[in-house]
Amino acid sequence: MPRSAKSILIFLLALAAACQEVGARHDIQEGNKLYYDGKFDQAIKRYEEALKVDNTLFIGWFNLGLAHLALFSPASKTATNESHAKGAMDALENYMRLQPLDTQARDALLSLYIDSGHYDKAIQYFEEKLAKEPNSIDAVAQLAQINQQAGNSDAAIKWHKKKSEMVATTDLKADSWYSIGVLDWRRLYGHPEIAGPDRQRIADEGIGWLQKADEARKGHAPTLSYLNLLYRERALSSELWLARSVDTANAGVYFKQAQEAAKNK
Repeated sequence: MPRSAKSILIFLLALAAACQEVGARHDIQEGNKLYYDGKFDQAIKRYEEALKVDNTLFIGWFNLGLAHLALFSPASKTATNESHAKGAMDALENYMRLQPLDTQARDALLSLYIDSGHYDKAIQYFEEKLAKEPNSIDAVAQLAQINQQAGNSDAAIKWHKKKSEMVATTDLKADSWYSIGVLDWRRLYGHPEIAGPDRQRIADEGIGWLQKADEARKGHAPTLSYLNLLYRERALSSELWLARSVDTANAGVYFKQAQEAAKNK
């Protein structure tokens, strides 16, 4: 092929690519108009059309994610809602690959993971962050909280303990110990199927951490309240009247202390 013909071919290919990009950007603009008119389903289609032509247009991925988010409700468990959650996650993940420094988009994506019940994705993110930043207290705190929300009690307790070792002040350490006690109470309250030695073991663990928190931070009414509540749950672990009476009496002592602490606050 003559050099001039090759040059013309290259020019035509470049022109075609430029036209495609212009068309993709036009689809995004039209999608934006639909989005602002509240026509989110139609906006999604236009964004998807644009990204089929050019999947490097990061603004297209971001806007697609927002359109799916507009149709997502954390309280809904329908297949349609899950579809919008997945659509938003896929779009924002693609956006983050192109714009990894956008912290607002990252935070929106992490919130979506949690709101949609995809806790594993949020946990993976913070585990990877902790691997890169071993001293990140924020990552440890997030892992404790997210595992707790996901119902991973053992993992949550592990991270609360880790956090207590990393924070500097006594109050912050006491907060972590208090959190473990509250978590153990939640494991027992309303769960009569946890009985006997298992119930006693969980109650004793929570009571131990709450007492440690109480020693470090005297007069903290919530800590004393949960000591009262955990002793009441512990009382249900035994069929012996005397054992239940001792636990109930201990609960009463902490209940009165919690009342006094609340008055003196």
